[in-house]
Amino acid sequence: NYEICTEQRFLRFPHVMHRVGISRSHIYALMKQGQFPQSFPLCGRTVAWLESEVTTWMAARSEPLIDAGNVLSNTAADS
Repeated sequence: NYEICTEQRFLRFPHVMHRVGISRSHIYALMKQGQFPQSFPLCGRTVAWLESEVTTWMAARSEPLIDAGNVLSNTAADS
């Protein structure tokens, strides 16, 4: 049973890399291309991302995979 959390959380770089499973340089490359949520400064050289934006990005990336899995499952079931 999932609850909807309206509280925003900040994710620091190590946590973002761990969650999405890609390297620091690849995250920066995607940000530059506008294909990954932009970070924002917290203080000094510390940057963070909104957890909701990272989660939304992950969900959008997995939708085609989930849809392809459903198509494959339905095709196999029809055989």
